[in-house]
Amino acid sequence: MPLNELERHPFLKYMDTDIDQSSSYKGLIIGSFPVYSCTDTVDKNFEVIEQRFIADDVTMRFFYCSKKSKFWEYCSSAFGEVNPTKKLNNETIKESIINARQRTIDFLNRNNLLITDVIFQTNRKEYGDEDSNLLQLNGADNWIVKNLSLNHEISKILDNHPSITNLYFTARGLTGNSPFALFKTILGNRLVIKESYTSGYKISINCKEYNAFLLPTPKPRGIHFTDNQRNSFFESYMQNMDLKFFDSISKIKKSERTNDQTDRIKNLRHNFLVESYKQAFIFKNLSFKGFARND
Repeated sequence: MPLNELERHPFLKYMDTDIDQSSSYKGLIIGSFPVYSCTDTVDKNFEVIEQRFIADDVTMRFFYCSKKSKFWEYCSSAFGEVNPTKKLNNETIKESIINARQRTIDFLNRNNLLITDVIFQTNRKEYGDEDSNLLQLNGADNWIVKNLSLNHEISKILDNHPSITNLYFTARGLTGNSPFALFKTILGNRLVIKESYTSGYKISINCKEYNAFLLPTPKPRGIHFTDNQRNSFFESYMQNMDLKFFDSISKIKKSERTNDQTDRIKNLRHNFLVESYKQAFIFKNLSFKGFARND
């Protein structure tokens, strides 16, 4: 069971070999930890004893490789590019695994972005990919608990790339194991929140200012529009894009929606997530709350 496995992050060292150290990177994407299907397990000598790649679950061995995640789809769409993880017709599965990783790194480099995660070593409850399943203290072996570790190399990334001024956290959560919460734990009192906005913060780290964007989690299921849960940003987006349609569905129960209405909401949800990423990456808009800005 992964509760008593020490998983190590496999991709944090990609910057040592796959980026141009002389380039002026402008942004750093910050997530939590990969899914179980593509992490490494280490033994008590901290030697890797298993390198997983479960092809039914993941597309490549790199950040956001889960087939459930749409991070690279939303991110590439925000830049007007093709999803780098999508398998090409002429590729074998083996070629796609290798090429998707390289295409994704090329996409990041082309757009002056780096990527990392806040956790270096963790266990997890069952096999879930939710952040709440990571860094489990209860029920785990003492050796496992002692060696749970955050990624303190993040500080070095910021020091080594002073051109970075934008930080993109891949969830809006502020507590628990969310990327922003653990980032604050890593930085401690070196991080100061200067101003709050609807989609993030102006922060200072060692007296240098950054824009800290809180992106929606890259899974459509997190953008609720049900009888009891409604994402306020998504509501605003729908009203802005198609007020007549929004009015037609806002007061009916989910069970009463037609197939066409359900499909329309699904498409709007996808477009909303792409727009959210565009507002952060392209327009650097910390005040986005569902209304598009295109200047």
